[in-house]
Amino acid sequence: PAYIKSEFLGTLGYSNEAVETLEEEVKNLYPIRRIGEAIDVAKAIAFLCSEDASYITGDCMVVDGGSSYVNITRL
Repeated sequence: PAYIKSEFLGTLGYSNEAVETLEEEVKNLYPIRRIGEAIDVAKAIAFLCSEDASYITGDCMVVDGGSSYVNITRL
């Protein structure tokens, strides 16, 4: 799974500075050099619910910024 920017780490007690440091490191591991946001997932869901996807059946759409194609086990 991809890292999706959220408030989750803050609710676990991580400081904003710690989260920003982690996100800076993580984004450089992704081929597109950015962290996913909730809107990225929402747009994929909206597409699958739209008439444009009416002929798509039983497929997996990976919304991960390309992380499934690289080894990001360093963290």
